[in-house]
Amino acid sequence: MAVAAAGGAPLAGAVTAVLLGTRNGLYGLRLAPVLEVRGWRKLVAAHVVSDESVAMALSCASRRGSRLAFWATGASVFSFWNGATVVGALGARMLDDPRVFGLDAAVSGAFLALVAPRLRDRGAPAVVAVAVAASLVTIPMLPVGFPVLAAAAAVFAFTHVRAGGEGA
Repeated sequence: MAVAAAGGAPLAGAVTAVLLGTRNGLYGLRLAPVLEVRGWRKLVAAHVVSDESVAMALSCASRRGSRLAFWATGASVFSFWNGATVVGALGARMLDDPRVFGLDAAVSGAFLALVAPRLRDRGAPAVVAVAVAASLVTIPMLPVGFPVLAAAAAVFAFTHVRAGGEGA
């Protein structure tokens, strides 16, 4: 929806939605043995799976800590995101330009804060460099939404080639 709202191609939006859904499915597979939720709690857990709740859950050493981190982060993000959406919808008319307050950079800043600790992993800076290069090269040439897909494809190709080279 966001891709189409920004003037992007419907195909880019559809592919992006599939990739996001796949990512959340993989998050669920990774979290299932940690959270061990059953019944109606699975439905609740599915609604609070996010980059933030997964990152917090997987950063803990103990299963108990992981569960607490997941639920606390998930509930916080869910509550604040939806609350802020209501406030934004009601107060948007009073704010001429959100860039004046730096609000346009908030999501990017939050994402960088989540990614930064992972950059210590071996090989991660190279993967980031490939993604950034693919995005920067394709932004002037492709419709909105496609540079993100190009970056994802470049990272997939890069890691696949690199894995093949190390295994040989």
